[in-house]
Amino acid sequence: MARGNASALAMEMTKWFDTNYHFIVPELGPDQILLRLQKSKGPKVQGGQALGIDTVPVLVGPVSYLLLSKPAKGVEKSFSLLSLIGKILPIYKEVVGEPAWPVLLGFSLMSPPSPRTLNPTNYKHLQAPARARVIPYRVDSHRGNIFCFLVDGRNIRANDLAASPQDSAGALEGIVGKDKLVVSTSTSLLHTAVDLVNETKLDDEIKSWLAFAAQKVVEVNALAKALAGQKDEVPLPIFISAEVRGCPQSTEVRYSASM
Repeated sequence: MARGNASALAMEMTKWFDTNYHFIVPELGPDQILLRLQKSKGPKVQGGQALGIDTVPVLVGPVSYLLLSKPAKGVEKSFSLLSLIGKILPIYKEVVGEPAWPVLLGFSLMSPPSPRTLNPTNYKHLQAPARARVIPYRVDSHRGNIFCFLVDGRNIRANDLAASPQDSAGALEGIVGKDKLVVSTSTSLLHTAVDLVNETKLDDEIKSWLAFAAQKVVEVNALAKALAGQKDEVPLPIFISAEVRGCPQSTEVRYSASM
């Protein structure tokens, strides 16, 4: 698919929105047959569950999947990719109906197919469609949680946690209540390296500027404690500590960061 061969050209690769990651663009047509090839949970999910880790499957939403695709060779460029929605929805319905809580990633805001589906908009803003005055948006702060993205998940730089947008989080906390607010990273941590502890040959000063996935988990935890009024439990000076920057974390934190 990515390399091609003598009889088939390599498929197009393009950037995943505003990240440095790339994906192979699916090529679809009106007679496309869509199947779920992997009926059981993936080996990584099974391995995590065997260790007692609460794993969360992550999927690209059906509308986003189709809009990220392109007409296959020989198919009219005017072919509507969304016309395949009827073929792809039964597959998503089957997956979403499984016990694990799936996360649907998408740049298109979709109605949740189940009451326990998280629809983050990490890679696009809602302002543009909101300005179009086509679709109204509602946030149910009584029966759901508000995820507050306070830690940058795209880069490897340590966050200035003392300067993180806690005012916004505090304002949301006053509206929805402390028990409804969830501190999180701005995106999945797959966009950054795994653990700064492994960088044993890195200069200490440079290391103090960095935070990989494991360290970002600690940063999220520190911010959550601060917003919960537990600043005394956070190392001083506020958040800027060796624990956050590079000291070994627990096995639990490492597993959480690698998911």
